[in-house]
Amino acid sequence: MGDFLGQVNLSCENIITLLQHIGGQLRLTATPNLELIKVYLRNPQDLNVAEAISKRYFGAKISMLFFQGDICRRKLLIEIDGMCQFN
Repeated sequence: MGDFLGQVNLSCENIITLLQHIGGQLRLTATPNLELIKVYLRNPQDLNVAEAISKRYFGAKISMLFFQGDICRRKLLIEIDGMCQFN
């Protein structure tokens, strides 16, 4: 399969990059804030690691939902999506 830690870190970094890009495109004074992330895990034993890394990137106060199930691409062990607020 793949490297779970690498996938989690890359997913979080991609979300941050996307938020920064959106902020720049909209000429916002601050990067949009995530309000909620949804984390989809292929393997339930990865929950604690995914939660710890997500908190490190997005902060402990963000609402997080975790789901275990199939992921659309076989090579992926995790998918993350979220909702943000534009100030």
